[in-house]
Amino acid sequence: MTIPAVSGPGGLSSTPVPGDIAPPENRVFYALTSYELGPLAIEDTTEGNTYQNWTLTYNTGTGLMTATPETIGFPVPTLTVPGIIYLTFTFDQNGRISYTWMTETSSYLYWYDTALGMTVTTDLGSDVITPSIALDDKRVSQNSANDMLLWYSKPDGGGAYNLYMLRQRDRFLTEYLMESGISTPYITKLGMNDGLRVQFTVSDIFSGGTI
Repeated sequence: MTIPAVSGPGGLSSTPVPGDIAPPENRVFYALTSYELGPLAIEDTTEGNTYQNWTLTYNTGTGLMTATPETIGFPVPTLTVPGIIYLTFTFDQNGRISYTWMTETSSYLYWYDTALGMTVTTDLGSDVITPSIALDDKRVSQNSANDMLLWYSKPDGGGAYNLYMLRQRDRFLTEYLMESGISTPYITKLGMNDGLRVQFTVSDIFSGGTI
């Protein structure tokens, strides 16, 4: 189901409040490397979801994703998926990793569905461009209100693109149209800024490697 989003809570700000995206999501974009603030260890939120920076890398030869903590811990091999050209990741409220990725044929979301009690892979469709996921407000005080948000664009059929969002609280089933007729479809950064607003950057260039 696709519905229009309104400005304000759940939608784009009626008046943009730009700021600096918080580390590590503010780093230089690489399509096969993703950065995220996260817990002490995967599925260990004893120190919250803001304990340390993590880096997710992808080996194009083996198809292996590896999550590496930057302060404490060791690299963790995670999923093996062939043919990825773009990926992102985040940690949910319980420290589980959720991934999005794009191949030449389709885009996907890998996440823990609490209604099913299991991890699932959702095919987002062949027209979804640069699916990007983030847990919005990672502070422990916001655990009852925060949400994983998935952003992406699709061609509008007329040479431009539309921007959409899916939410964890909807089990990623309701597609919100956030903005139509945009000319820059490739999401290159996504995270909270220093004004506690979700912010992203887009580009009109995508090489499957770097921007």
